[in-house]
Amino acid sequence: MNMNKYILLIFSLQVIFCHRTFGQTNSWVKTNSPEVNIFALTVNSDGLVFAGSNDTFFSDSGVKEVYRSSDLGETWQEITNELNGGVEALSLDGSGNLWAGVINGSGIFKSGNNGDTWTLQLSEGVAWDFEFNDQGHVFAGVHGLVSLGFGGGIQRSLNNGQTWQRLVNGLLPNTLDILTLAISEDDVLYAGGRFGLYRSVDNGDNWQFQGLDSLTVTAMVIDADNELFVSTRSDGLFRSTDGGTTLESGNNGLSNLDLRALSLNSNGDLFAGSFGSGVFLLPKGSSSWNEFSLGLSDSTIFTLAISSTDILYAGTLSGVFKNELFVTSVGDAAGALPTEFALSQNYPNPFNPTTSIRYELQANSRVLLSVYNIVGERVRVLVDEPQTVGAKTVVWDGRDDAGNILSSGLYVYEIQSDGLRDSKKMLLLK
Repeated sequence: MNMNKYILLIFSLQVIFCHRTFGQTNSWVKTNSPEVNIFALTVNSDGLVFAGSNDTFFSDSGVKEVYRSSDLGETWQEITNELNGGVEALSLDGSGNLWAGVINGSGIFKSGNNGDTWTLQLSEGVAWDFEFNDQGHVFAGVHGLVSLGFGGGIQRSLNNGQTWQRLVNGLLPNTLDILTLAISEDDVLYAGGRFGLYRSVDNGDNWQFQGLDSLTVTAMVIDADNELFVSTRSDGLFRSTDGGTTLESGNNGLSNLDLRALSLNSNGDLFAGSFGSGVFLLPKGSSSWNEFSLGLSDSTIFTLAISSTDILYAGTLSGVFKNELFVTSVGDAAGALPTEFALSQNYPNPFNPTTSIRYELQANSRVLLSVYNIVGERVRVLVDEPQTVGAKTVVWDGRDDAGNILSSGLYVYEIQSDGLRDSKKMLLLK
C-alpha cells in the first residue's frame, strides 16, 4: 500500500474514533423534561434541578409550571401549586430557600421545602432575577407592569421577604426594566436591563450608570478573579476587570451576538446561551469562543444553570438539555493537593480555535508539555519550565511555535514530568 494512503487511512480511523469518544464526553443530551419552553433553571446543593416555564409566550398550550428533578433529568415532577402564572426566574438563597418570579401580575414567591409549597412575598411587578448577599438580604430585578400600576427597578428585602423597599435612586426612568443582577465578593451590586448597566456600592441605596445605554443587558456573572461578564441581546459579550468602569467587547469567535444566558463552571470556563445558535464556550484564560452545541437539537437558549458537580443544564423552547462537563475532583474542590500525576482530556474536544489542557503534579518538577501533528512532528511547546505541585491548566490556541494557524486534523499532546509521561489525542476543527 502507498505510504500516503496508509497514513490517510490511519488518520481517518483515528478521527472516527475521536468523534465517538469526544461526542460522549462533551455532547448535550435531552432530558425527559416536558416539551415546553424553559425560562428559568437552578440547581441546589443536593443536585435537585428546578425548571420554570411560561409556555404562553410561544405556544397555545398555556403551560405555566415549575418542574423538579432529583435524578439528573430522568424524571420530572410538577410542583407549581400556589403559583398562578408563568415563571420567569428561579433562584436559591444561602439557606436553600427557592425563590420564583411569576408573570401575569402574580409577583414574588418563596418555598422553604424545595417547591412543595409556596408563599407570596411581594405582589408587585415581575421578578426577572434574584441575588442574595452575605447578610441574607434579598434583591429582585423587577419588570414594571404599567397597566397594573407596578413600577420596575430593584426591590430589596432585609428580612427574608417580609417587607420590601423599591430602590430606584440614580436609575434613569427608561431603565427601570431590570432583567439581571450580580453581586461581587466585596458586595458591589450590579443591575442590568433595557438601556444599560448600573452599579451600587451601598447595598442598592444609590446607583451609578456604567454604560451600554443603547443595549439590553440579559445576564451577568462574576468569576473568582472578580472579572465581570455582561451579555447583551445585540452586541454579544462585554467584560470588565475594574468593576464595570471600563467595558471591553469579548466577541472573538462568536457567530451570534444575541446572548440570553451566562454560566461559569468550577474551573472558571464561561458558557453563553444564544437565541438561535446554541451554546458557546470561553475557556478560562482564553480570548476566543468555541461553539459548544454538539447534540443540542434546540438552538434557542433562554437560561443556563450548573450543578456543584459541573453538570450544565440549558433551558430551551423544547425543554431541558444537560451536558456533563469536565468534573473537578473532590480533592481539588476541597483544596487538597494531588496525590498522583495525571493528564486530563482537553476541553472542549473537538475544538475551534482554543482548548484547555489540564494536568496534575504530585510533586515539584520540571514539566514539558508539547503538541504533535499526525506524523509525529512537534508543532508547539506549551510548557517547558519547573512547576510546583498542584493542578494546572494551559490553553492552546491552535497555533504552532511560529504563531501560524494550524490546519484541521488530529493532534497529540504529551506531558513529561519527573520521569513520567502521558499523552492524549485532540481534534482541531475549522
